[in-house]
This record gives sequence, structure tokens and C-alpha cells, in this order.
Amino acid sequence: MTESGGLTMTLADLEVAPGEPRQLSGRIWFTLAGTDFPGARWSDTPLPVLGSLCEALARAGRGEAGEVYFFEGPYYVRLVPVPGDGPEPRVEALGVCDRAGLVSGSGEGTVEARSGSVPLAAVRGECARLLGELAVWARQHGHPEPADRAVRMAAAVAGPAEGGGR
Repeated sequence: MTESGGLTMTLADLEVAPGEPRQLSGRIWFTLAGTDFPGARWSDTPLPVLGSLCEALARAGRGEAGEVYFFEGPYYVRLVPVPGDGPEPRVEALGVCDRAGLVSGSGEGTVEARSGSVPLAAVRGECARLLGELAVWARQHGHPEPADRAVRMAAAVAGPAEGGGR
């Protein structure tokens, strides 16, 4: 786990379920200014969560809000660009529980955690680091397909900001 201001991300307890297609599962969560979201040791499918993080980072790099979806429950993290006149783009991560929207299709959900303003580059670094950890684990355990996918995703997220920044 690496500190990125008020935002950290953790990946743990990876495993691949038998059968086809092989599904990688594990624990993945954010810590936003000391609050674990959606909860400490959250069980989910890490590659899709990290994939949605990559998409949210691309949107944030263009100055747009983006969402990171958890696939087990009504939770997501919204990355919101923070206006400022500094040279480095910044975002705030909002941990949202959207039970009402999930059921009724209305509402934006309840913000349960906030990171405060953090550098976009630091969040990109956290994402690339977790993808690297996942790739190493997958290769060590004989799963080249998810390893290759994680490496491609990490290379894309660590590259130049899409849209030239904010």
C-alpha cells in the first residue's frame, strides 16, 4: 500500500476460481482520508474494478468526472477534477453508496468517504502499482492471460495524460 495524499488502494488475497472462464477474485478497496471504502478487505473482482479505475483516470485527465465501479454491491468511487491554477491536475475521490439508485434508478447516492484533493499523477501511480502487483501474482500462479491484461492496463494508465491534462 502506497500513500497518495488522502487516498490509498489495497489489493490482497488473490485467487482464481476453477472452471471457464477463469475468474480472478480477491480483496480490493480504497482508503479515503482514513475511511476504508467500500470496506476494509472488500471482496470483488479486481481486474474489472481496476479497469473502471483506468477509465475514470482517463476521464479525469480530460477534466471530466469518472466513476470506479465495484461489482459486488451498490458502491462506486467518483473521481472529480479539482479546479485550481497549479500546473498539476488534482482530483478528489468520493466514495458513494447508491442503494436507492440501484433499486429505483434515481438519485446519485450518499457520499460516505472523501479523499480531499490529491494529485492525479499519484492516483495513476497507485493504479499502475496495483496492476503490477496483480500481474506478478498471476504470472507466479500460472495465469498468463490476466497477467498480460494487467500489464497492458498498467502501461496505458502510466502513460501521458489523455486529452493533455485538465
